[in-house]
Amino acid sequence: MRKIIILSGASAVGKTYTGRQLALRRPHDIAYASVHTTRPRRPEELTHTDERTFVTEEEFMQMVNQNAFFVYEQFAGNFYGYSHESLNNSDHHVVLDVSPYLLPSFANHSNVIIVGLQPPQPYEAFIKQRMAKRGDSAEDLARRWPFVQRDIADLAKLEEFINRRGRLFQVKDNQTIEQDVLPWLVAQLDVS
Repeated sequence: MRKIIILSGASAVGKTYTGRQLALRRPHDIAYASVHTTRPRRPEELTHTDERTFVTEEEFMQMVNQNAFFVYEQFAGNFYGYSHESLNNSDHHVVLDVSPYLLPSFANHSNVIIVGLQPPQPYEAFIKQRMAKRGDSAEDLARRWPFVQRDIADLAKLEEFINRRGRLFQVKDNQTIEQDVLPWLVAQLDVS
């Protein structure tokens, strides 16, 4: 059975890295659900990537009015949304990056695997280092910081829900993802 794999956690905790590594390990049955976003492109991103479709705020709002999104949110001043179409890839397991507070939106879906990714405590230095490494500016960090704190708190509050539908991991580095998260996730996909 095809699964929806939800990666959830604060900015820079390793969600994108986890998804990309999973796709590299299982290219035959993993696909990204492309998120529509109004956020500015990072230097390495083109107009459309497998993971993101960049649109204007006007285009995004037209999609909202057309009920095109299964779930959408505003985060750090930008909009993000997964369309119904992007979740209906019948040939592959689909990977999503979802804010923790939106996880209950998936409560009625039996084909969901939730992977919660929490940074180690204290988390401030960890997050700041990873954000700087991926090219985020000090301004980006300042703008995102309240959301980082919210996401970490929300993930902790939802631990029981996450562990019923998947697993919550503490990510110390990319090695944790490679040695703990990915083997567990692959095993869950092999069971289905």
